[in-house]
Amino acid sequence: MLGMILSLVGCAQKTAEPGTEPGEVIELTFAHPFPATHHHHVDIILPFVEEIKEASNGRINIAVHPGCSITTGTTAIDDVSTGAVDMIWTLQGYTAGRFPLTEMLEFF
Repeated sequence: MLGMILSLVGCAQKTAEPGTEPGEVIELTFAHPFPATHHHHVDIILPFVEEIKEASNGRINIAVHPGCSITTGTTAIDDVSTGAVDMIWTLQGYTAGRFPLTEMLEFF
């Protein structure tokens, strides 16, 4: 959850981007490897998406794609880096060796 919040904060800009008028709806895609019945999807991701929509007064809509429907756990980092998706939820174990500092969590 903290990673998702930080990714939104890290993408925040103080000036409007070209093509985004005040009140314009922003459409984002969120992909994750969990099935639509998984508790992460139902109890964490969907409430998070609704909270963002409510907090933005409907200005930010996030389309959630569960179950590796548009990306996989192993390609998610590359897909968000290239812009194929806007947001992801993945696990550091899917990208072994790419983020050594986060692999320290596996020792605990």
